[in-house]
Amino acid sequence: YKKIFYYIMMVLVVVSIFLLVYNSTSLSQDFIFIEEIILIIFVVEYFTRVWIYGDIHKIIIEHYNRSQFLKTDMSAFQLLKDIFLLKFEYIKTPLAIIDLLAILPDLRALRFLRIFLVFRLFKLFRYTRNINKFLTVLDDKKFELFALLILFGFVIFISSVAMFIFEVQLNDSINTIFDAIYWSYVTIASLGYGDISPVSSEGRVVTLFLILTGIAFISFATSIITSAFNDRIIEIREEKIKNRILKLKNNTVIFGFNSISITLYRQLVSHGSSAVIVCETEKESNRALLQKILAIRGDIGDSDFLESIGIHKNAKRVISLLDSETKNLNTSLTVRSLNKEVDIFALIKDEKSRKKFYLAGVTKVLYPYNIFSRMVITYIKYQNVFKSMEAIVFADSNIIVTEFRVENGSFFHNKKIEDLEFKKFKMILFGVLRQKEFIFKPKPFLRLRENDILIIFGEKSHIDYLR
Repeated sequence: YKKIFYYIMMVLVVVSIFLLVYNSTSLSQDFIFIEEIILIIFVVEYFTRVWIYGDIHKIIIEHYNRSQFLKTDMSAFQLLKDIFLLKFEYIKTPLAIIDLLAILPDLRALRFLRIFLVFRLFKLFRYTRNINKFLTVLDDKKFELFALLILFGFVIFISSVAMFIFEVQLNDSINTIFDAIYWSYVTIASLGYGDISPVSSEGRVVTLFLILTGIAFISFATSIITSAFNDRIIEIREEKIKNRILKLKNNTVIFGFNSISITLYRQLVSHGSSAVIVCETEKESNRALLQKILAIRGDIGDSDFLESIGIHKNAKRVISLLDSETKNLNTSLTVRSLNKEVDIFALIKDEKSRKKFYLAGVTKVLYPYNIFSRMVITYIKYQNVFKSMEAIVFADSNIIVTEFRVENGSFFHNKKIEDLEFKKFKMILFGVLRQKEFIFKPKPFLRLRENDILIIFGEKSHIDYLR
């Protein structure tokens, strides 16, 4: 609703500007009614914002408690004064002043205030969040800009006085100190209108000095604002990524940007799962962006950052693939403290660390060296078995392995294995995972319970039909 309201207000601002300009030039009375309706909306918005600013109830309760404690009557004057001071805090803010000045041009008794109609354009800043963030750049760099402004004013003053002294008797264009100030501004901005030019040698020396100073000022100001804008652009981009991440459901969060995490991310996305990679550096996040990978830079040990990307509510599983066991352990501990239910997978390099990670709340440790060595041994001893399993896992054949969870009231619930007729569907029931117990090749009379997980081999088309 907030976004819809902002869009409507932006349209009204543009329409009101058009009507005010149109009426100012043609004095037409055709759109007076629409103009007045828009004015009423602006006035209501202004006073509503004033009304909802701050907590009046808190002030009233404080005055009441004070009067009860001191056994005195509440002072209505002091109460109204405190409420007014609270509201005045909002009234004197820049956005509130812009709102007020945007209302004034429509007052018929104050037609001379139509000059303030330009402030209606500034109202657009209120409804565009990104522009507001860019405007905060000036506030972030106010010390640097203020120091530069003081130096700028000092140079203008010195050059204006010097120009007036050297040229007042010789140059017909410089008769007052204001003429000299005007010349200084035009020269330091490197505009050079040519309406005022020095005629004395001293005045030309001052001009050369002022031109060089102006180039330096412009360079300094541009570098300050550009660097601040660049930082702000990065913040805006990261906030947009955070909002995008928070919209994901059953998300997989991968810590670490490397070849393993990239491959895992692409596999998850290709299977229809949502995933995001958390990078440690800006360089890594930029590389991910170029590869069209959803990634965000952040402090993996900062619980506030992890909460901002939805670890505590949207994450279904977390996979820590950082280059250090210490980092993986710290990440696992932080994640587990935020979410007791999430599945955590962590990469280890030393098998001796396995127990330590399980004590930290890790669901499953990943030991790539052990996995790789077992795969090689299996391939050496049982090449055909390995090739068959490889074909199934990587979908090189039509045979796949999948799992079915027994839900309450589903087709599988409370039925015996023999009643399911897997042979009829040309499938093989490999086993049943019941809580932490794995039942290999279950007996035909085994009755399935809720939350049992069936591991099934079969052709993809048959399994899809069974689903």
